[in-house]
Amino acid sequence: MTDHRRPTLELMAGALILSFAPICVKLVHTGPTVTAFYRMLFGGVMLLAGAAAARQRLWHGPGPALLAVAAGLAFAVDLAVWHRSIRLVGPGLATLLGNFQVFLVAAYGMLILKERLGPRHLAAIAMGLGGIALIVGPRWQAVGPDYRWGVVLGLITAGCYAAYLVILRAAQAHPRALTPLASLSVVSLSSAAFLGAGGWLQGEHFTIPDETTWSGLLVYALLGQVLAWVVIARALPKVTATLAGLILLLQPLLSFLWDVLFFNRPTGTLEWLGLGVALAGIYLGAAPQRKSGDDQPPTPTDAACDRTT
Repeated sequence: MTDHRRPTLELMAGALILSFAPICVKLVHTGPTVTAFYRMLFGGVMLLAGAAAARQRLWHGPGPALLAVAAGLAFAVDLAVWHRSIRLVGPGLATLLGNFQVFLVAAYGMLILKERLGPRHLAAIAMGLGGIALIVGPRWQAVGPDYRWGVVLGLITAGCYAAYLVILRAAQAHPRALTPLASLSVVSLSSAAFLGAGGWLQGEHFTIPDETTWSGLLVYALLGQVLAWVVIARALPKVTATLAGLILLLQPLLSFLWDVLFFNRPTGTLEWLGLGVALAGIYLGAAPQRKSGDDQPPTPTDAACDRTT
């Protein structure tokens, strides 16, 4: 497998694993902030154990540490808001809305990192946005205030998620970056600290009431915080910010599909059409672009710096 395709496939695998995370949120019986707290606490302990077993350092200076804590704060807010959106509009739509991050990350890449968006990426973004609009739009007039508030929370989630991805990418690209496993250990445990404080201030109960919730929280931590994000964090520095955002849009689309299959979400023709259009946009944005006269694939460093792919 060529080097420039490996990080793309790793990001896709991470998005697939992550797509099952909101299903766990739907099944557990704890408050939204406390659910997020246990995901980050259990996941952080698992990651820390892995880093310790591999004898990986958790401290390479204040720069990587501050970036990891900042990523933890952004993700804490992201999860707390996203879990409330899931309760109001369901796991599929809440995750779709949260992944409007793709457009915010693309804007960051263009304005800050000076990444150039070619016609293919512009078309891919337009198809992704159009597909999501087809899914959300048809039900808007028939829903109540709780549903609409859930949509707003989903969009707020998108801003927090975009901030998290940008900070995590910066942390992994730092000259003294921790390994993905060690970095995510710090991110997860710092995020758990922020969420624990938030849950306590909001008066949520930290009791885990039943076996279903215990198993759901453990699976949520393993899938959502360990397996998926180790793969994603390792691949993020090797692709452009725009491409990373497009590939990670697979997560909400698959989560929407799981919502339909597992929870019988009512879904019409336009919504299925939107799902297909958005998936086509992801394929268009993620497919490798061949350059004439270039017989050698780019190295991971070249791929991370190339602003045209």
